[in-house]
Amino acid sequence: MLSLNNSLALNSLALAHVPAVQYSYFIYGDRVHPSLTATNTGGTYIDANGARQDAPTDQVRVTHTSQGALLGVVGESQSPNSLHDSYDCRQWNAIGGAVKTDLGNYSDVFRRVSVASNGGSWHRIRDQQDFTLALNEQVAITVFYEAGTSNQAFIELRSTGGTYATVFVTDIAGGVFSSYSDNGSTFHNIQQKLEKDGRYKLTFGVTCGEAGTYALGVGPNTTVVGETIIALGGMIEKGTLVPSSFVKTSGGSAVRTADVITAPWPFKECVIIARFRARDIGVAGSKALTIFDKNGPNWWYNFATIIYDSIAQQVKCEIGFNGAVTSNTHDIVHAPDTSIQVALALSDAAIKFSVDGAAPKTIIGNVPPLNQLQVMCNGDGGEQLNGTMDLLMPYPQGNVTDAKLQELATQ
Repeated sequence: MLSLNNSLALNSLALAHVPAVQYSYFIYGDRVHPSLTATNTGGTYIDANGARQDAPTDQVRVTHTSQGALLGVVGESQSPNSLHDSYDCRQWNAIGGAVKTDLGNYSDVFRRVSVASNGGSWHRIRDQQDFTLALNEQVAITVFYEAGTSNQAFIELRSTGGTYATVFVTDIAGGVFSSYSDNGSTFHNIQQKLEKDGRYKLTFGVTCGEAGTYALGVGPNTTVVGETIIALGGMIEKGTLVPSSFVKTSGGSAVRTADVITAPWPFKECVIIARFRARDIGVAGSKALTIFDKNGPNWWYNFATIIYDSIAQQVKCEIGFNGAVTSNTHDIVHAPDTSIQVALALSDAAIKFSVDGAAPKTIIGNVPPLNQLQVMCNGDGGEQLNGTMDLLMPYPQGNVTDAKLQELATQ
């Protein structure tokens, strides 16, 4: 058996359903094997204390919820943030008589800035950088704030022509909101989540109803003079409805490149156990795991891959040998952003795989030579899962019973 360095005794990992033998891991909770490397431009992650941290370039990011619960290694597509100053609202412009006050301290990475109404519910501050949206272009919006004295929020995309798409949060603490647009824009998946220290994160998608130049504004949504909201920052991601992890900007927009996470693959016959989750709104064909022949003519010539499709509610396994592709599919039903566990058995003559303990599906055919692993993307570094993985462990035996494969795929 080929083994990776830093292997762990399986019985020390508190996985009662896995045999107690010497075992190697790629990802186990917040542990990442040193053979796993990343190519990216950094971005941010949330640490075990629920605080956002800057990730160095080319680091495998391990992230948590804002409450400190582990999510795992991050694998995301490239994403821009079109805001000029995404975490320092001191740089934003006051509109309509709004009174902007620097509070002189921080919440997480965000400078706390009070925004008070001067009698108009539309009084707000706005980022100083405009951005263009085409007709029917998709954009994901993320805004961070505290309730202030108004306990309300006014989040607006306003065009230079005066049209708008607005989310009104009429009770921040109670999570009550509505939306309205006068230019035919449509809203998608509006969510507000409480983070730490009274900080809220509002996310939603918009399909633009009118081409134009827009800016993001935030205000307290009240006509009572002096009532406030605490504005913290935000993110504008053009070309998607799915918000991603926070990208810091200062003095201009910035782009976080895709996570391309790679390791050598030293196994021939084995079982691979992987547990992952995708963001609330996924896309068809997201790659959870790809093993391929890096010396082949193309990555898709000889490969084995797990494909997650949250739209069709399927997990598919595909195998390519000399360019011919065969596949089999598990239909799944699960709540958004919840864990899916796969156990995949590779042998010379077939692949079997179980999803969440379901009866294994089989793909008959020669398993090609495989020597490179990419986590949460394909062999070109594209088609990211856009999610997290907290378990990736090879069990060095390809021939296991169906019952054992099901056991290894249980959460």
